[in-house]
Amino acid sequence: MVRKDHHTYTKTILSSFKDNPKRFYGYIRNLQIVKCQVTQLEKSDGKSTSNDYEAAELLCKSFEQIFTSEAEFCPSDSDKFLPSSIFSASPFGSNLFDESEVLNKLRMLQSDKSPGPDGIHPHYLKSCAHALAKPLSLIFRCSYDTGALPTDWKLANISPVFKKGSRSDPSNYRPISLTSVPCKIMESILKERIVGFIESSNGFNKFQHGF
Repeated sequence: MVRKDHHTYTKTILSSFKDNPKRFYGYIRNLQIVKCQVTQLEKSDGKSTSNDYEAAELLCKSFEQIFTSEAEFCPSDSDKFLPSSIFSASPFGSNLFDESEVLNKLRMLQSDKSPGPDGIHPHYLKSCAHALAKPLSLIFRCSYDTGALPTDWKLANISPVFKKGSRSDPSNYRPISLTSVPCKIMESILKERIVGFIESSNGFNKFQHGF
């Protein structure tokens, strides 16, 4: 039964290659005996790192140079609890973060994706979509209303992915960040509302790239 189930699983991956090639290549990479990991990195003094901690610190300093530094937003005491009328005055409509909208986003999650630092897996969110849609919609609305984010949503797990060149050069690795899945759902809803509002207001030029 195990062999039969595995055979069915591989056939499913092959049949979905056209629509989801990343899933196929990810499966092939998992079959590789030799895994591509971060090797010893060369420090500024020409010496090589001797342990994983030194390599992580060196990569962290390298990634800091390409990150965008943004000023932290701190709402004033008078803005911490805005009136509920903010949604009626919002250009995004009064049904922002509606329960049905959150439910649709949860159903569209890809179960094979990795969770963020909070450990909440997309498979769990998708399987329990009906039960989680309402509490998540309340959390999203409260976060939007107060202008604040939960602490877990501000964290990310950074994984270095080798690009090209020498594997001992920290600048040849690019960072991949795994953030909280519920936070990405909220960002997706806001992004769609913002883009929709700008399109309805003719804010995009027809010669503008990407739209």
